[in-house]
Amino acid sequence: MKRIPVDSAALHARADWLQDRLDALPARYVMGEGRDAFDARTRAHAAAVDLLRADILALPEAPRRYDDHSGARLTMLDIRCTSTEGVIGACHNWIARVRAAN
Repeated sequence: MKRIPVDSAALHARADWLQDRLDALPARYVMGEGRDAFDARTRAHAAAVDLLRADILALPEAPRRYDDHSGARLTMLDIRCTSTEGVIGACHNWIARVRAAN
């Protein structure tokens, strides 16, 4: 099967969308907060990351994502990135790779 090239504008639009989604994630840690607030913040952050994963997988070009105890891999619009910091790290690396290439 022949691949259809992805144009630069589409890559940058996706990078902007992904960056906006990452910026909207709730903070995971706040110095000085109590245990109950920490637990609630951690649950809210994990739920937001799960929603981000689902939104990425629902994109029309069927991106591929894989993560486990050793890190994450994200392939979207023919750009592949990995990170040992999980899906958030893979997303940051994907954005950096798009912006560095164009």
